Amino acid sequence: MSILFIIIIGWYNVLGCVEKWVEFIDESGHSGQQPNIKYTNMAEVKALIQEHSDSIARSGEIISDKVLTVKLFSPNVVDLTLVDLPGLIVVC
Repeated sequence: MSILFIIIIGWYNVLGCVEKWVEFIDESGHSGQQPNIKYTNMAEVKALIQEHSDSIARSGEIISDKVLTVKLFSPNVVDLTLVDLPGLIVVC
């Protein structure tokens, strides 16, 4: 089975900040995963993105309308928004 979904990734420059963090936003525009949580562990962020992908795969959808929005805040980035179509995910 192949699955297609959308990830929107935003990079936001935060001047005067010393650390980077990530927030997740759901389809309704509210903080997803757990509201008001700033994820600073990038391994945890990667795991949450993988969990989102796996949940879509388990749902049996071939093309999903569930959009994952990831916002990265850091003093070391320029403001940028990227819409990613991760392509086809092959589920064994």
